[in-house]
Amino acid sequence: MDRDISLDAIKLVACIFVCTLHTIGMFMSESSDFHLSYLLFYMSGIAVPLFFMVNGFLLAPKDGGMKYYYRKIFNIVKIVCVFTFIFDIPKLVRGDISILIPFKQACSSLFFQGGVFPVFWFLGSLIFIYALMPFLKKYIISIRTRLYGLLLFLSVLQFIIYTCDIYTNYVYSFIFENVYIPQSFRLYSHLMYFLLGVCLRLYLTDSNMLKNVIGRGKAVLCYIIYILCAALICYLLYRNVGAIEYFQNSIICVLASLSFFWA
Repeated sequence: MDRDISLDAIKLVACIFVCTLHTIGMFMSESSDFHLSYLLFYMSGIAVPLFFMVNGFLLAPKDGGMKYYYRKIFNIVKIVCVFTFIFDIPKLVRGDISILIPFKQACSSLFFQGGVFPVFWFLGSLIFIYALMPFLKKYIISIRTRLYGLLLFLSVLQFIIYTCDIYTNYVYSFIFENVYIPQSFRLYSHLMYFLLGVCLRLYLTDSNMLKNVIGRGKAVLCYIIYILCAALICYLLYRNVGAIEYFQNSIICVLASLSFFWA
């Protein structure tokens, strides 16, 4: 597959949204009144779904066998361990910590959104997905009905958990996922978006049909609708605006993600 600049454009948009998610907090109002920062925060919640969809889109035609995915997992673990060890070198030299601590912190960063690099949770989710890929390639992705069935199951599961989020938000003032499910273990959401990208690549499009992010204006129109819906939702759910994860389970986020791949 030749390099498609529209995929690079989608990743660039996702990067901008990630930066927004991590900086808009300083401008967010603590009052109960609607604020523009809420809208910017929620409209940027599409970033993570876009990254997983692009990953699925690019990996769909790959057929390197189990060794290919194990090599990718090893490379991820190697990078995280190197970063963690570099960070802990001063403490290791002084003898403040044992040699096992960096390994524990690396695992925490990957799978529990903790450690010294909690932003590595995304790589932890990719490890789970890459580990599943040999099975998915052989038994699921190769058969359309099974792939569609799995997508439907994951979508229903997302809706159920989304409902739990909304219920606990209004009744108990906390969000179910934030309390009980670490980021890397939200595979029902991450795998759904990843497989959606796979489905787009293999069954719903071809390499020449993927248009520019603003191609034909369809993505722009869909995203405007998404922004308006996001404005309404963030106004209703302003009390726990700090939790963007549950918003990614909503049908609005799914449709907006698809709009970027709309031919």
